[in-house]
Amino acid sequence: MRNWIGIIFLLFSLAFCELPWLRVGLGGSFISQRYTLLEDDTTSLTSEGKFLLDGNYEKKLGSHIFRGEISSDIGDKSTWAQLLARWQFASQLFEIESSELVEGRVAYSGDDDVVGYGKHRFNLRLSQNFGDKKLSARLWAEGKRYEETSSYYYNYDLLRSKISYRFGLFGADDEIAWSYSYRSVPDSADANYDRRQIQLSASKLWNDGNFGETWLEYDRKHFPSESEIGSYSAIWSTSQLSLLLSRSGWMLEPSLELENRNYDTQDDVFFDYLWLKSAVAAGKDFGMWNFSAGPLFSTQSANDEEPLESYTDWGAEISVNYFDYNKFWLFLSVEPGKRFYKSIPDTGIAFSNYNFVDLSLISSVWLIKNIRADVSASYFPEWHTTPHDDIATSYISVSLRYEFY
Repeated sequence: MRNWIGIIFLLFSLAFCELPWLRVGLGGSFISQRYTLLEDDTTSLTSEGKFLLDGNYEKKLGSHIFRGEISSDIGDKSTWAQLLARWQFASQLFEIESSELVEGRVAYSGDDDVVGYGKHRFNLRLSQNFGDKKLSARLWAEGKRYEETSSYYYNYDLLRSKISYRFGLFGADDEIAWSYSYRSVPDSADANYDRRQIQLSASKLWNDGNFGETWLEYDRKHFPSESEIGSYSAIWSTSQLSLLLSRSGWMLEPSLELENRNYDTQDDVFFDYLWLKSAVAAGKDFGMWNFSAGPLFSTQSANDEEPLESYTDWGAEISVNYFDYNKFWLFLSVEPGKRFYKSIPDTGIAFSNYNFVDLSLISSVWLIKNIRADVSASYFPEWHTTPHDDIATSYISVSLRYEFY
């Protein structure tokens, strides 16, 4: 594995020695989780410093586009690297795209949570236009190999395919697609599976800014083991509208998402459930700023043997975004709410109802023309009726990069 990563870095120097866009820098990540265990406050901390390198290269030759991308980080626990090469060709009616991704990690900290591996993914897409209609076929081939395997980390080969047909009815953009996947696990035949999916989608833009889209998918995943554990059939649907309320620019965005999943064999991990989420947000653009806010509702129902999986959430979502390219951009989301368990008395004997906040932040700021600072953070605390059930998880990643143009 170490030699394999060395070959990747050699390819870096050969393929990207004249990169028009290259970034190098320093960064680090910090993960914290606080909870109560046997009446004692417990805090789990994980941190890692890293040297970062990433960049891309693109060249156009007539109707052909060649693109290369690199990403890598060297930390005190592991070294990770990824290479992506892509070729695209497009004529008036026909398109073809092919890419190969190579990825690897070398672990040297002795931490069981950091495991070395090598991975590749090949992608091929063919598309043919027929006026306002389009027929596409896509193939993915993926393989992953670990330095050490376990019940959580196992080698596999995955083959996926998809055929889709885009057409228009009443001025809408509609698509029907069929997908098939097969995974092979050399060390455990019980982990093999085949998967079939049928997708229907439609979207439409009307009246100067109003937009609507809907998706419907049937998903069948089968594990050919004796117990067929993990095998399921599911139906998933989502719909969203963006309605312009007035010339002032305010938008109303209602959405609805639904999933019904049924397993062939149920246990504590795989159980039937029905999940629904609904939201209504009102938002507006204020120049480079965007603001939206509105209520959220979600509910899930499972069988009587899984009381923790039957609950209702009430809450709200507040989103603030700012985008000024090459100067400063910000994506901030805050979702406060409360969870009510349907089948558990709120006595604190096991689990109790709780309030929560889901906060996420992604931001970049250019300190000077070529130096960019990035911050990614999330914070998810839970405040239960019984304080012993309280838990808080936080994550932060900070980096400083120098960009070569």
